Amino acid sequence: MTQFQTRYKCPSCWRFFRIEDVLWIANSEELRGEDRLSEYDFKRFLPRHFTPNCRAIDEYGGECEKIACPHCYLEIPRAYLESKDFMVSIVGSRTSGKTYFVTSLVHWIKRSLFNFGFYYYEATFANKNRDLEINIEKLFPNVTVPNERVDLAGTVPQYGVTIKTPKPKTPDQFDEFTYPIPFMYSIKSKELPESPNYSVCIYDHSGEDFRAGEDHPKAPLTQHLGYSDALFFLFDPTQFPNFIKAYKRKQGKELIDNELVGAERNTLGTSEAYQDQPYIIFGEMTRRIQNNYKNKRGKMLGTIEKYDRPIIIVVSKCDTWMCLLDESVQEIIKKGYPIPEKDANGNDIVGARPISKKLIKIVSDEIHRLLLEYRPQFINVVDSFASDVTFIPVSATGCSPTHEGFVPGTLEPIWIGVPFLYALAKHDSNLVKLV
Repeated sequence: MTQFQTRYKCPSCWRFFRIEDVLWIANSEELRGEDRLSEYDFKRFLPRHFTPNCRAIDEYGGECEKIACPHCYLEIPRAYLESKDFMVSIVGSRTSGKTYFVTSLVHWIKRSLFNFGFYYYEATFANKNRDLEINIEKLFPNVTVPNERVDLAGTVPQYGVTIKTPKPKTPDQFDEFTYPIPFMYSIKSKELPESPNYSVCIYDHSGEDFRAGEDHPKAPLTQHLGYSDALFFLFDPTQFPNFIKAYKRKQGKELIDNELVGAERNTLGTSEAYQDQPYIIFGEMTRRIQNNYKNKRGKMLGTIEKYDRPIIIVVSKCDTWMCLLDESVQEIIKKGYPIPEKDANGNDIVGARPISKKLIKIVSDEIHRLLLEYRPQFINVVDSFASDVTFIPVSATGCSPTHEGFVPGTLEPIWIGVPFLYALAKHDSNLVKLV
């Protein structure tokens, strides 16, 4: 039997509402034209009548299936009311690989999460997920076309949905606000049939949206940072000259063909390059978190108090720079997912696969050492802000691109699901076991 909560948090505006306040979206053509949205959107309303199967009936007799937040009027999947939310924010500068990471991660969730004890339910919010599904089909097609190459476009800056909100003192006048729409999927534990479903909300923005000054009160696109259950911060070592030189010393060759990255690599000495430095982006992220975050005691984060939710530094494109790690750590990564051979009691593992806390810590500590050597400013900002930080290497594609892009259908991502599994385990230890 479905267990409803007493109140819910909107995944777009993050305001709380009660289930009895949920608005329904009309379904009759005569009711197109919502003042808060556009002339093409159906009106929102509080229903008085329902069908026997609990669908609202609009004033023209149309049966309605969709619901909306009573504050921002944006659509919410009905499954969201029957599940707990698990919000993940993805942060990073331009060219850090966020688009490829999200595409590869969701593809992995759909294909492989079953092996770790979860049922996956197809897109609960198809309108938003459509663009992501198109990217997945490009990178991981069912049929490979010979000589085809793919280069995914980055996220558009300030991407969101604009709504109109009545002004407090003049209700007949409106202010316009732009809110994000997350990618949303549902998962459920196979091992714990009585456990609730989880609505996974993934927030992804362009790197420009995380620059200082881009967080406008009427476009709170990244306000989710203060509410997220886990933060994934993407760090791309291949953007920095000292990493490139270290690779050349180790391998005796260039890290990446300069022609491939010349248009993407930061131009040192420019204002734009300064704003895209990881420690600058991370510092701006901490400011936005402090504006909205409340700790476990329900209090705002103090200036000397450390952030206590998980931050995972996703060190991207590890297929290129992994040789800079200790050989024993390289072997851990090359063996595949950090799955222990035995459980805590020394018995063979049966059922859902746990992940090894020990192996993840070994890898995290080694990457921390590496980044401390080459990017100490970044490590200083990270360690001073958060108490729960883990460094996890990933490669969304498993290889570097050619001049024309990636060869679709041949990609083999590395550790792409580990950040998600680890974050889920930290959020609810009953869902994913850390042993």
